[in-house]
Amino acid sequence: MTDTMNSIQRKGKNRIFDCELHVRQDMTVAYASEGYYQFVDTKSMLPVTDFLGREATELLKGINGLLKEPIECITTIDNLNGRIHHIYMRAENSARIESEGEHLYRLIMYDYKQLKARNDKAEEWLIKYRNFLSWSKLFFFEYNIASNNFIVYRYANEQAAKLVDVDLDEFFMNRKESLKRDLSEIEQMNRFVTYLKEGSMSFEMEFTRPQGEKEVACKVFGAQMRNDRNFMIGVFQPVNQSEEEEQEYFMKTSSKDAATGLLNKSAAAEFSLEQLRKKDGKVRWIVMMDIDDFKFINDTYGHLFGDEVISRMAAIAKKTLGRRGIVGRFGGDEFYLFIDGIEDREELRNFLKTMVRSFYYEFSPNLKVTASIGVSKYPDDGTDYEVLMSKADKALYIAKEKGKNRHIIYDEQLHGSYEQSDKHLNAVKYTISKEKKTKALSELFCGLTVSGIEHLKNNEVLTTICQVLDIDAISVCSDFGTRYICGTEGHLLGKNGVHNLLQNEKYLRMFGKDGVYIENKAAKLISVLPDIYVEFKKSDIGATIQCIGKVDGRPHSWVSFDVLGTSRKWNDADVELFTIVGKCICNLLDRKA
Repeated sequence: MTDTMNSIQRKGKNRIFDCELHVRQDMTVAYASEGYYQFVDTKSMLPVTDFLGREATELLKGINGLLKEPIECITTIDNLNGRIHHIYMRAENSARIESEGEHLYRLIMYDYKQLKARNDKAEEWLIKYRNFLSWSKLFFFEYNIASNNFIVYRYANEQAAKLVDVDLDEFFMNRKESLKRDLSEIEQMNRFVTYLKEGSMSFEMEFTRPQGEKEVACKVFGAQMRNDRNFMIGVFQPVNQSEEEEQEYFMKTSSKDAATGLLNKSAAAEFSLEQLRKKDGKVRWIVMMDIDDFKFINDTYGHLFGDEVISRMAAIAKKTLGRRGIVGRFGGDEFYLFIDGIEDREELRNFLKTMVRSFYYEFSPNLKVTASIGVSKYPDDGTDYEVLMSKADKALYIAKEKGKNRHIIYDEQLHGSYEQSDKHLNAVKYTISKEKKTKALSELFCGLTVSGIEHLKNNEVLTTICQVLDIDAISVCSDFGTRYICGTEGHLLGKNGVHNLLQNEKYLRMFGKDGVYIENKAAKLISVLPDIYVEFKKSDIGATIQCIGKVDGRPHSWVSFDVLGTSRKWNDADVELFTIVGKCICNLLDRKA
């Protein structure tokens, strides 16, 4: 345990309670950190369960033999003399055994009321020391004896940039191959590898320059990681090297944009190229983003406020991304993200959703700031930086064309092939091609004609409709809203039935004479139709186009085309298209009534 865990930190008259105990089967304490003894004072011979809350006491007394998995709970600890702490407790098997051969259990206790403050403080320290490390001329290394993995990295702009991440034997053999004429450095490499593999408690050595020169190239300091004998850490300290020789451009202070502290365009490009050259097949994302209607913000509120918007959005993007990549500013209101810590598309969507919602509420309620985002994926969309950039830029262009305030992840099947020539030459090529849309709709209408409403119960059909029409979900109901016909997997609104909705006169008045209800922003319903808003909120509907069909003057069929989690400004073409598709489905259902 760290010194922090083993100490009691004073706070006014009370103290933060953090401690570690090793207890026997009967819950008497074999030994504990100093904080525990200070807390219980003269009662340290009593079982720990005498001080804990009822739930924790029952859990611990129920232990019989080695634990299959740790036990965790929130409880209280009372020293029976007027001092009580609310704590998080974790019980697990201890690696230590008493002299009589009895296994011990390890209990960790944290004063959870102080965890938030300490996490915030730890984050401050982390940022501070990452900056210190960014200004140093050191190269850091880590070695895991169990996995034989060897990593070398440097800090730049609060980020760790990996230079080597390989099997140690592979690294050694490659190095020997490049130094096969220089026996002295091979001998030095042998010593270095031996120190690591043997898990030396600590070591120091020097690498001299090749070809027999006596000048020291770098000094090496290494040590075993405290409490983990399988983990070695250390630094390489270059000697007599100029900063120009040591640092790539993206590692220098001059690589930062002065207004935001983000990497500038050149530095962000260089960092990305460095990562893509690894050719390791790891998923990475290129993200282009700009602020919607930024000229309006500048013209309305002034350029100083516009600069404030850029600065605060930069801070949000950087904080949300964390250590999963870098954020750069390409100029004006255009930002760039290189993401290498997100593997899954759904995780990427959640990250983007979190970031843009933070943008939206940062200046609320006086100003709603939104962003349009285009994304490409390495290696699926290419391995060349320029190609990935162009595809991300193309996706950004599509996001703008579709009404802004959205993200588009590039998909060649939907968005057409990448054109190396002028990307704005033909705007139609940068939206979903009319041919693809026409083909998909033709197949939909043919399927409905041949198979009727059963055609829609195929999940692939619904998925294709969502992709082609650029929406997230579809729901279809019949029999006056009491029968759920089909819908996108996981979508709740239609599945829960819409019978009550169709009995709500205020809701029905939202539909026009053509039986179509268009909602750009479902959030605004909270003040005018709170009960409808609650239903939409359950399904995370941000915008919707809905159609109803009537039988005997009563709403019978219902179709909903939904965008989840965000609003959308539907254009005339969207409304026309969804009306045609929705009315076709409603007519089929009403005809059977």
